[in-house]
Amino acid sequence: MPKPLADRLIVAVKIPGLIDYQFLGSTKALAAFEKAIRRSLDEAQGQFRTLVTMRKEDATFQNLVGPFFRMDESLELLWMFLLQYNDAVGTAHTRGLIAKLQPAIVRFSNETLLDEKFYLLLSTVRTHRGMSHDQKRSLDLLLRDRRLAGVELPTAKKRRLRAINARLSALERTFSNHELKSQNRFFHHFPDDRDIRAFPPMEKEMAKKEARRRNLPGFVCTLSAPSLRAVMKYCSNRSIRKRFAKESFLIASKGRDDNRPVILEILRLREEKARLLGFRDFADEALQNRMVRDLRKIQSTVRRVQRAAAQRAKRELEILRQHSGLRRLELWDVSYVANMYVLERFKVNDEALRPYFPLEQTVEGMFAIARRLFGVQFQRMPGASYAPDVRTFRVTRNGATIAFFILDLFARPAKRPGACCNCLRSSKVLGKNRILPIVLTMSNAGKSERETLLTHGDVQTMFHEFGHALHVMLNENTYANLSSFHTEWDFVELPSQLLENWCWERDALALFAKHKDTGAILPARMLRNLERKRLFLRGYEWLMQCEYALLDLALHTKSIPRTLSALDRFCLEHAKKHLGMLPIPSFWKKHCSFSHLFSGGYAAGYYSYLWSAILEADVFAKFKKHGILKKSMGEEFRRKILAQGTRSPGEELFEAFVGREPDVGAFLKKEGLLQ
Repeated sequence: MPKPLADRLIVAVKIPGLIDYQFLGSTKALAAFEKAIRRSLDEAQGQFRTLVTMRKEDATFQNLVGPFFRMDESLELLWMFLLQYNDAVGTAHTRGLIAKLQPAIVRFSNETLLDEKFYLLLSTVRTHRGMSHDQKRSLDLLLRDRRLAGVELPTAKKRRLRAINARLSALERTFSNHELKSQNRFFHHFPDDRDIRAFPPMEKEMAKKEARRRNLPGFVCTLSAPSLRAVMKYCSNRSIRKRFAKESFLIASKGRDDNRPVILEILRLREEKARLLGFRDFADEALQNRMVRDLRKIQSTVRRVQRAAAQRAKRELEILRQHSGLRRLELWDVSYVANMYVLERFKVNDEALRPYFPLEQTVEGMFAIARRLFGVQFQRMPGASYAPDVRTFRVTRNGATIAFFILDLFARPAKRPGACCNCLRSSKVLGKNRILPIVLTMSNAGKSERETLLTHGDVQTMFHEFGHALHVMLNENTYANLSSFHTEWDFVELPSQLLENWCWERDALALFAKHKDTGAILPARMLRNLERKRLFLRGYEWLMQCEYALLDLALHTKSIPRTLSALDRFCLEHAKKHLGMLPIPSFWKKHCSFSHLFSGGYAAGYYSYLWSAILEADVFAKFKKHGILKKSMGEEFRRKILAQGTRSPGEELFEAFVGREPDVGAFLKKEGLLQ
């Protein structure tokens, strides 16, 4: 007799490729999935309740911490799978299921973090002698997380903390849903190609396909990442570019999907939570488990980069204004005019570059670099996935399987915007068995009905997320909380930002940047001009990044706006102050779709992108000195950074590889910001 569907789901989801991921489109299967999650939750809760009845004198690392990491293996995988599926091809049904299950998941998380008996047992075990470095580190992190979560608070405050955590979790999911629904509502119909004649063939093909999907003639563009980029870069009609810019600034800022009340409630709850825990504000709380714990040091570093970026940006934008002939350059002019300037001055045409980056060839090249540096192999696995273009790979090293890797590259209507890397299952040792990680990277490249040719920007995004994936796949941690994504939030971007460098280096590009028809390697002249193009707007780009980082810190350290209009005014004035060399329109409401802060885990930590860029500039300088494809360099980086996960603090891992503390000078030089 076949097993019930719920039982089969728990088994099948553990190995990618064994299951048709599209089962969540069925109401019957959704009910079975809910049953599987609830059963796994009940089992985990039962095992946790058994653990906390243990006597102090009987508690050891093996019989307390080991079972703790094992108890929610199925629950973690099923829940992460559901969240990922919803981000990739979500429906009202999957969003409803998440909303239904999330309170119980959050309650269980609170239970494990705030249980005083379990905290006392962990504290007792930490006093034992003879433990390994990894066991001590794992225990230290478990204890730290519980202190920061409020386990030592009195009962009444702990009860309030549980309620705050549950509400914040629901609000962050609401923010994400509002953003996606609002983004998907807007589209612009071009009855002919008069305004989009400069669109590259692939972008024009996508627009035509979108029109057909909506039963319209001509072309349709939306606010999805590839479509929006195409309009802002190639559309000759300035008023249409302004309309797209305005709609992108207004995502989730009105009507049923207004995120402003959500933001204000999130900010108030975060502040209340921080003060309950004894911190000055939310930023003070968040920095307790970051690599840089000093707010003044963060602000000083961001402002130093901001000053250098502003000087360069002022020159860059004046060049564009003069080139355009416009009396006043606006935000919706920058990409379009910059593209024209780059074409004329640097002779760099994205379309001329596309033939050097066919999809299959580029993916194989990315894998070849990982193979040469880190000794990993990728073997395509058969089987269905949640969308036709999603691929699953078995990852091996030295003949042994070390991970499963899922690659999801293309934009879809229901897919969350942007790019990300998600760990569906962490690497860990359970008893005598190593549980292999399942890691997924997701982006929003455009797809052609013929051969897909990537932009160089698509390639960078793919390499960036692959850097995160390698950090997970090559991690050799023994215990779940020592895995790669448990590193400090301002350290975790180091491997991803580092790997982008291989998209710019001739020795690396020679492995995959070859013309699809002739096989010729990307010419040195084109690469030089591409590098000149990369540096051209770096001042402006880093100025924007510094604005976002400073806005994040301001929202989480200053008095919270009392009303929606006060929030809008605060964010608008902040943008005018830090981006004042371009007019900031009154309809600027980008905070309403700032998902990094309000649904993506980067609250009081958006500066992490800059800090990680400073780290990776130092690390890559060492690669450049000794050889970017040299196996010994890859092995050293693997051994000292990637394999370590969070077995040691980030500053120790960095110094073990570079030999000193981080220095912002290498970053400023690499980004062309030195005066």
